[in-house]
Amino acid sequence: MRGSYWRFSRPLRCAGYLCLLLILAWVLRLANGIPPAGPGTVIRRAERAALRKPGEITEILEEGSGYSAAVTWLDGELYTYFLVPHYAKGEKTHRYEQGVVFRNTDGDSPFWCTTPTMVGYTVKDGDFVLQSVFFVLVKQPDPAVVSGQLTVRGEMEGAFRTWVSEAKRDDPRYLVFRLEQTEGGNKIREIFDALSNGSYYRSPVTAEAEVAFFDEEGNEIDRVSFSMVQGSFIAPDLEPIVVEGSYSYGA
Repeated sequence: MRGSYWRFSRPLRCAGYLCLLLILAWVLRLANGIPPAGPGTVIRRAERAALRKPGEITEILEEGSGYSAAVTWLDGELYTYFLVPHYAKGEKTHRYEQGVVFRNTDGDSPFWCTTPTMVGYTVKDGDFVLQSVFFVLVKQPDPAVVSGQLTVRGEMEGAFRTWVSEAKRDDPRYLVFRLEQTEGGNKIREIFDALSNGSYYRSPVTAEAEVAFFDEEGNEIDRVSFSMVQGSFIAPDLEPIVVEGSYSYGA
């Protein structure tokens, strides 16, 4: 009888200890928050929160000391995410606290979207200056295309600026254009923010973009134009201000 009791009681005690450890781990997680994780884990959490199927992670983009960005591909569409970085001993690591849904091509912009803006400091003429960077992703499945040039002209209340970016193909489905802003007054920075977000928050911003695509010999084989700012970002109790936008294809 004693041997039979020992055979059954020992596994039960082990199971009890395991349950106790799991409860303790759950309590510690509630107390300390969700632990930082790699980009794949935080992106999957963001996808589940958005009721979205898992996509193929195609880009992890790091610029400056603020947010990072991620790009996924799912059923022919591009999706971008904020990645909130984790810091250890004051240094940015390659682990993240959270992933947050940003923009995608599965909506008003069927062939392009942007990443969130990443901010940091860079050295220019011997001084540290604030640098803002985001990326424009443009679908281009034509295998003959090996490079492209993006030109964006933004305007707000008489202030305007033109950004030009060139890109080499790294992915067979799309090209990645980098836009940066390191100088200019508040209006120029507001234009730049509106380009990334697709909307303005104070005064109307217009922004027309054009992408020229080139083959291996440098011949232009396609050209696309579109508006990068569709309307305003406003509080729910305010009347919306809408700027009409469109896109067109042409050679």
